[in-house]
Amino acid sequence: MAASSRARDGGGPDTGGPLIVAIILAVVVSGGIVGWVAAGRAARRREESP
Repeated sequence: MAASSRARDGGGPDTGGPLIVAIILAVVVSGGIVGWVAAGRAARRREESP
């Protein structure tokens, strides 16, 4: 994948790699936060229900 993007840029530095990594990292972190909140709400519901 990196070789094909370098060929397209004309041999320049591969600037797409760090951007893709940052986007994936942001998605993983936001998904983890959403999952953490959902788990907390489910636990709270379990405690309140008789």
